[in-house]
Order: sequence, then structure tokens, then C-alpha cells
Amino acid sequence: MQWYEIKLKVHTALGTRLSADTLFGHLCWAIRYHEGEAALTEFLRAYADGAPPLLLSDPFPDGFWPLPHLPRPTPEQERKLLEKIRGIPKNELVNHLYDEKDGEKQLTPPNEIEAFDILKRMYKLSFLPDEGFHALCGGLSTEAVFHWFLDNECGSPKLPKETVVAHNTISRLTGTTGQEGALFFTKEWHVNPFEPPVFRLLAVSAQYSGERIKDLFERALEGGYGKYKSRGKGKVSVESVSPALLPAASKPNAVLLLAACAPAADDPAEGFWKLQTKIGKLGGDWAVGPHPSGVHDPYKKPLILLTAGSILKTDSPRPFYGRLVQNIHRHFSEVRHYALAPALPVCCNFTEALCNATK
Repeated sequence: MQWYEIKLKVHTALGTRLSADTLFGHLCWAIRYHEGEAALTEFLRAYADGAPPLLLSDPFPDGFWPLPHLPRPTPEQERKLLEKIRGIPKNELVNHLYDEKDGEKQLTPPNEIEAFDILKRMYKLSFLPDEGFHALCGGLSTEAVFHWFLDNECGSPKLPKETVVAHNTISRLTGTTGQEGALFFTKEWHVNPFEPPVFRLLAVSAQYSGERIKDLFERALEGGYGKYKSRGKGKVSVESVSPALLPAASKPNAVLLLAACAPAADDPAEGFWKLQTKIGKLGGDWAVGPHPSGVHDPYKKPLILLTAGSILKTDSPRPFYGRLVQNIHRHFSEVRHYALAPALPVCCNFTEALCNATK
């Protein structure tokens, strides 16, 4: 299977976070609109047959990978980390762990309370820079990641800023908000239009060329991405599609999932992960009008997923895990939910953590 790196540039605010499953839905509707119902049926049947034609990772800030979900350091390891933090001048910590505007450029080391705050800040980080992942994929642990951040830097990816936007409904009788109007709020992610953020996602395929994948994405995103497209939100462009050069551990004993995943029956059951509940929504024609049967129900059933960054223990890494979930809608049996995740081979120390978890 060939791995491709896709660069996406976000030009306007988003009503929906960038994610593999939503992008997959856009791709399916693009195939349906441009190539017909039969082409989409054949595309989805390949997943049921165990030969998925295209796999997608979640989009991550360009130059970064998801921070692996691993057990926190032991108390002794945390003590050593705090000692190391207290030996580093604040000015250097600012350069490694803070945005410039957040830190104070001082040459004195942090005191004990400030050191704890810095350690807490590292626990909240979500991304690992390219250099860090290349350096650590053969020996991943939270302690090793934190030491790498302190010795190098965690980086500051350009991310859309989450905001809450207030709206008023207008009374159709009076043309004003009046007493019948109602105030409501929506969550959006805003970008700097002068410095649009670039995201990178990985696509894996044994059937499609880079040109075919780029064409599919351009068609899928030509009308916008996610919610509020009709309001001008979700303008995303495809900057490039190129073969990907991937880091990989020489002696892997696990994989790092690069997208949300609903494990299949034969997927590994041991590892470390975080969970999310996804309530998907229909797109395309079915998002705004009834299904041909006459029923209008845009929401899928809730689905619990492993998030990107989850670690699965395995001595025989595969390029992907998960499944295309069926029976995900209450009325329409043809609806599917993309819950497959490309995976990278890594090496982790499972012995102590998994033994403690079973006691």
C-alpha cells in the first residue's frame, strides 16, 4: 500500500473540526455526485470485502503528530522531571514550552510551584513535532516525551481558535428579534486569514494514485467543509498530494493510531487509549431533506471510538485497524460510518504499566 501526504489549508472559520470521518463523508458524496450511485456502492463494498480502496488519518497541524496516549510517569520519574525543570532558566522554558506572549523572559529557574505548573502544562499538550516523533518512535513513553520537550521544544502549531458565537432568531411575523426571538450559541473554530493554518493528513491506498486522490479531495471540498458551509464557513483548499516518508520503529511492539477507530473483532485488545463519543450526522442531500423513503432523521447512532494517538500492543503491525461501521442509523441500512485508522509501528515499554493495570 502506498502512503500519501495531503496538505490542506484552512481559509475561513470552521463549523466542524477537521476529522477523517467527516472528510470521508465528503468524499463519498463527491463520488455520488460526480460518478454516480453505482460508483459509490462499489467504493463502499470494497470496505466490506476487506480491501479498502482509501484510508485516511485525521488532519494534524503541518509538522506535527498526535501525542501518544501513554501512562503518566511514575512518582519517581515525575520527581526527576521536576528537578530538571527547576534547573532550567525561565527564559529557556519560555522558548521550549510557551508561546512568547505567555512567558516571562527571566534567567532565574522556576520555584517549586512554578515547576509543578510547567509539568501540568506538558500534560495538556496534544502534539509531538516531527523531529520528536522520529527520535522517540523506537522508545515511546510519556517520560521520554517530556524530557525531549525540555531538551528541545514542544512547538506551537497554528490551530484554529475555538470560539462561542452568539446568534438571534428573527420573528417571521415582526421581522425583529422581539419577544419571539431567541438567543442561541454555536461553537466555531476561527483562523487568522493572513496566516491560514496548514494541516497534514495521510492517505493510504493500493488502488489510487496521488492524482486521483487529489482530484477526489478537490471535488469533495469544492462546496466547503462541515457545518455552516452556506454561511461561508469551511473553505478548505488542497495544497498538495505527495508520497509520504514515514517514521517507524526498527523493532515495533505496538502501533500508533492516526484517526478515530472502532476496533474490529480481530484487532488487538491491549494498549493505551482515550475514548470519544461520536454522534455523526448525514451529509449531502440527506442533510437538508428527507431520505427517498420520506423519513428525515439526520443523526446517526452514538458511537464510542478510540481517539487518534491511541496505542495498540501487537508484534505484527498492520497498516490499518478498525472498520466501516454498519447499522449506524435508525432508519437507513445503507448508511456507514468511517472508523478506520491508519497506524504507524512504534515501540513502547508495556511491562510495568500493563502488569500494574491487571493487579
